[in-house]
Amino acid sequence: MADKFGDMAFELTPDQLEGISGGSYTAEQAAQLSGYLRMAKNAGMTKEQVLAMVPGLFASLSAQYPDVTMQEVTDYINSHWDSL
Repeated sequence: MADKFGDMAFELTPDQLEGISGGSYTAEQAAQLSGYLRMAKNAGMTKEQVLAMVPGLFASLSAQYPDVTMQEVTDYINSHWDSL
């Protein structure tokens, strides 16, 4: 690696890697999830109700989105719910 990047080469610690792992959903998938969340919110659902549904929905849809983790979906909901 040092050959490719010279003095800029470095290794990340496991703690640093944990901080950057994930983020495997695409912008299109994020927009799609936001659309579903807006519909749920407009239908009167609470964030807690939506979060309670995530495990079941994730189990049925995970084959379509193999690079997305349930934790990423949960984090996305928690991060974006109030702004929808």
